[in-house]
Amino acid sequence: MEEINQLKTQRSKNSNLDIGDFIIKPQDRIQKVEVINQEASNNKKAQYNTASYILPPNATWESLYIKFLDGHFVKVKYPNMKTKKFDFKDMGFFNGKTRGPNMKWVLLQAIAGSEGALTNAKWDKRFGRNVKYELNETLKKFFGMKTSPIPHYTKRYGYRPLFTIKPEG
Repeated sequence: MEEINQLKTQRSKNSNLDIGDFIIKPQDRIQKVEVINQEASNNKKAQYNTASYILPPNATWESLYIKFLDGHFVKVKYPNMKTKKFDFKDMGFFNGKTRGPNMKWVLLQAIAGSEGALTNAKWDKRFGRNVKYELNETLKKFFGMKTSPIPHYTKRYGYRPLFTIKPEG
């Protein structure tokens, strides 16, 4: 924008110059916009994934307890650690479009509401094929673990997490 204003000033001073004498290279402006947009997207990620509940190095998923308090908050417990309350934004389950919880959070709620195991009978088509994988990745990052908390689907139990999860109420 500054370049354009400078060009207008120069043109008014030299009225004999043709508009074709002022060429703004579009690639220069595009690069600047991409950098600005990239910085903004990085800030959004940092803004919404602000909390963590890093488990000890020898921790196991089996000792973790998560209970939904309502549609947006959970209580997290682990032995010899302080019990904490988190909302979906703290845990990295924010949907920027709807400004609410994303499908990974909805899947986690569905697992809790199905007595800790989500079978084909209770599967929702909205989850898509990668939502369970992304849920695993988000939980691993939030708790600082390397192993997946929700193993592969089994015919007997469906998707059953290694940790204990309870619905609200």
